[in-house]
Amino acid sequence: MPSILDQAELRRTVELFHQNDQNVRKTAKAMGLHPSNVSRRLTAATRMGNAPGHFDNGVAPGNVMGKVTIARNKYGEIERTWERQHPDEWQHIEDLIMSRVDGVKPIDPIKAPKQFGPAQLLNQVTIADGHVGAYAWAPETGGPNWDLDIAHDQLLGGATWLMDNMPDAENLVLNILGDFLDTDGYSPLTPASKHLLDVCGRFPQIADVGESVIEQAVLHALKRYRHVTLVIKPGNHDPLSAYWMRKLLTRIFKNEPRVTVDPSIRPYWAMLFGKTMICSHHGDKAKMEALPGIFAADFAEMWGQARYRICHTGHLHHKNTILTQGKELRGMMVYQHPTLAKNNAWAADRAFNSAYELLGNTYHCGGAMPQTLHYSRELMELAA
Repeated sequence: MPSILDQAELRRTVELFHQNDQNVRKTAKAMGLHPSNVSRRLTAATRMGNAPGHFDNGVAPGNVMGKVTIARNKYGEIERTWERQHPDEWQHIEDLIMSRVDGVKPIDPIKAPKQFGPAQLLNQVTIADGHVGAYAWAPETGGPNWDLDIAHDQLLGGATWLMDNMPDAENLVLNILGDFLDTDGYSPLTPASKHLLDVCGRFPQIADVGESVIEQAVLHALKRYRHVTLVIKPGNHDPLSAYWMRKLLTRIFKNEPRVTVDPSIRPYWAMLFGKTMICSHHGDKAKMEALPGIFAADFAEMWGQARYRICHTGHLHHKNTILTQGKELRGMMVYQHPTLAKNNAWAADRAFNSAYELLGNTYHCGGAMPQTLHYSRELMELAA
């Protein structure tokens, strides 16, 4: 996958724009692109300082004046000043991402299987804390290794095994529950807390592997299910990557009517399947005990229609369940998923342990407690 922040390509677009009399349609024809794609690239270039024209007020369109830098000589006299221009952050990111996503060719529709499972059942495969790009070295951690190749094989292998071994159902939800990538860029740090990470590979490699796992999992699901809903939620490790992955996979499956990529960027997600309410949240912004109240308030109409409610969360890498059924409590089962990723040096030093599992759930539209299927690589090896 090409770098999202491809400044050279944006500069090339600006140059061709000038060569074609600053005409978007002529530029698009010269580049073999749709005019809307050229417009996005020009907007992105403007926000990066490569503006395709003069500024009326000295400020690039879409930017705001920011910090002023002053250069003084040895006598304290001001010699030069710079007023730094800063784009609106999220709009800037979206322009850059869409300039790349628009260049991706959507896949052709895939022929549906002749038969499906019963419509009253819905399967869900959850990948919580995939940590693609994390690194664990057995001599240092005392546990299994984890790197890019292992992450690809185990995450994709586990997800497809669950899809194939769960009870027959008509539709599937693939739930990417946050922290799917271990890092959100070239710096081996968590975005907010700046915790140092043990990273395997450069960020474009990590992004390639992560996108491939999700795409291949969806393609596999289409061989068995009538329709696939893809939900990608952000975690504390990958808030930006969750955003661009959602955009990229929406583009890849644009022409496939049997795939829906949930467009919401909110950290809280919910859907209603008959009388069953299915929810998810990574787990970094609210404690388990608070989630029933959050979903009851934010999805009140859905909550009222449901007979059974379940919320999937992760973040802490081990299993935990809060079951609150009945009118005297909150009426929701909250399930904290384990991770399939192995402990890095930081986790091993603190003797953290987890089940190393992926989980699949089968729901009934009538609102009954779901059936759960467990996948672990170690269990598969023992069974073999």
